[in-house]
Amino acid sequence: MWRRRSNRSRASVILALVPWLVACGEAPEPAPAQAAAEATDPARVAEDRRGLGPEGIEPLREALRDPDPARRLRAVRGLGRLERPDLADTIRTALFDPEEAVRAEAAHALAQAVMAGGDAVPRVHAWLVDRIGDGEEDPAVLGAVARALGRLPYAGAPGPDTVEATLVGLTERLRTGGSDAALVDAALGLDRFIRGQGERAPGPALAELLRELALHGRGRPGLEAARVRRLATGLLPRLPVGLRDPGLVAALADPDADVRRLAVEGLPAASAETLRERLPLVVGDPEPRVRIAALRVWDRTLKPSRGCEPLLFAVRDGDPLVVLTALDLLARPCPEAARQRTTLLAIVGELGRSASWHAPARALAALAGSAPDALAGVIGPFERHDVPYVRAWAARAADRAGLEPPLTRLAGDPDPNVRTAALEGLFRIRQHGADDALLAALSSDDPQLVLTAARLLEGTPRGADVVPPLLETLDRLGARRQATLRDPRVALIARVAELGGSADAERLRPALQDPDPAVAGAVAAALSRLEGDSVSAPEPPTPVGRVPTEAEIERLERTRVLLDLESGGRVGIRLLPDLAPTNVARFVALARAGTLNGLGFHRVEPNFVVQGLSPGANEYAGHGDFTRDEVGRVSHWRGTVGISTRGHDTGDGQIFVNLVDNTRLDHSYTIIGEVELGMDVVDRIREGDRVRAATLVEGSGGA
Repeated sequence: MWRRRSNRSRASVILALVPWLVACGEAPEPAPAQAAAEATDPARVAEDRRGLGPEGIEPLREALRDPDPARRLRAVRGLGRLERPDLADTIRTALFDPEEAVRAEAAHALAQAVMAGGDAVPRVHAWLVDRIGDGEEDPAVLGAVARALGRLPYAGAPGPDTVEATLVGLTERLRTGGSDAALVDAALGLDRFIRGQGERAPGPALAELLRELALHGRGRPGLEAARVRRLATGLLPRLPVGLRDPGLVAALADPDADVRRLAVEGLPAASAETLRERLPLVVGDPEPRVRIAALRVWDRTLKPSRGCEPLLFAVRDGDPLVVLTALDLLARPCPEAARQRTTLLAIVGELGRSASWHAPARALAALAGSAPDALAGVIGPFERHDVPYVRAWAARAADRAGLEPPLTRLAGDPDPNVRTAALEGLFRIRQHGADDALLAALSSDDPQLVLTAARLLEGTPRGADVVPPLLETLDRLGARRQATLRDPRVALIARVAELGGSADAERLRPALQDPDPAVAGAVAAALSRLEGDSVSAPEPPTPVGRVPTEAEIERLERTRVLLDLESGGRVGIRLLPDLAPTNVARFVALARAGTLNGLGFHRVEPNFVVQGLSPGANEYAGHGDFTRDEVGRVSHWRGTVGISTRGHDTGDGQIFVNLVDNTRLDHSYTIIGEVELGMDVVDRIREGDRVRAATLVEGSGGA
């Protein structure tokens, strides 16, 4: 990363200075370098406003010509983030920048600009291929080109054989004469390309290359080499059988746990003999992530013929996520039905006697699936538990077993998340016989509960009678002026459009001016339906968000966020403010204000992510306004921290931590940092674990 220097093009920026007195009078104006550091980069503002401000994208074009390579890099990245194919020609100029980092970023930006497809894709492909032959020698740039070529959304020319041959040649070049970091980029390109081709099998040259990459650097330490092997191992199931089985068997003995995990996940594609011989050996792997993968594969493949012994044994595993995975899998019948039932009932009975509620609650849900007749006699303590998460699991279990009385009781629970789970189950049983409970839920301020009620009221026989409470709820949520309430508001508008009449149009009309274009668009569609005439939403306002100044970004780069958990342990997060300034700034502001204290992790998906810090402990309750996506070349490796969204540019302040490499999330979800302390603590997080305190520290000390 380059050190920021003063920017001549910003020397004329006028700053609002607060006068302050010293003995000799007013302080002098800051020097140009200081003024530039204290200003907000116009290019960052143009990117954040998606080029819709009064100056459009001109600040980004200007920054492409800046003498500071850091500003040129940010400019080309910002242009790519606009995802506008018409800017591809502008981005292309950066492919010839004197700085290799700018050229590499240009390759990524070109792929991002055309990610939706279209006529520009063949041109971008040709430019990237030409760059390979134009004398480009830098491995980092060549790796970025390979990654970009692999992720282009091809449809027609050039054909897959042409693209594959280019990628094979470029990857071989990097394998023999490049760096491991560049080879990771090339492997990411191969991964995206192959997975984007559906059932098409790799050609012989690519298949052999993947076999070699699956062994790359195996005899020496190094994270980058391991990542190459992981990516290649994940693709081994697509190879011809002669390469597939030997490659998977070799990967099962890899020193890297995630290579072994991916090999286990690929075993269903191996021969029946290899599967039968190898899977029992890895069920006891020392790494929990591998054991989780092995249990899931066993459940899908060997359970019918060899029973559930590994699952029944794993419910007493020393790792909590292995235990919860085994319990989830026991929701389906086993050949050892009596033992399965006895095991689950024993764990259900531990509620209140063990330190944790997690295993009993999951065992209850598993019992509902495998022995639903046993549920009525044991669900009571879960319904009455003082932890809302437990009551929510009771609702899910009752839903799975079709048990109406608990659902009826829990539909009136004081916790919105419990009510949501109960209403969904109650509706499956009663259909619109549950409408009274749904209408009562509209009085809630919880966005997920309101959204659920509005969605389930679709087609209600009560028709126009439910429109007044729908409109009252819509007005109440609109008055809160929070962008993160978009989803329930749009759902309410859809129900009014379906069930209302022309007399209701005037109540909706003021929301046509809503600053949220999604809400205004939903209102326009509703008015068109209610009035019979086409109504258009006005042009959306220019998005305005606060972009940090360069000085603030410098400080954020030295800042670490520490999350001390109530369950014990500390997680230290190194931030990436240059990559995601607005999202990082909001995360830090929430931590500084104490807003994150007491919030928890409501979603734990073994071998995927943990997600949380929602003020409502659910997917739809966020922190105020949305932030825009700030995607980049950093991949979603294990330990990276991302921002959850519910669509484009809908960052709501919730975070997730990747428990494994989730590179399929690349280019779609913003990364704000990475865990540099306490990944073992993250691995132990369970549903409902809360942050006792979020604190900020300067530098790496303490994290």
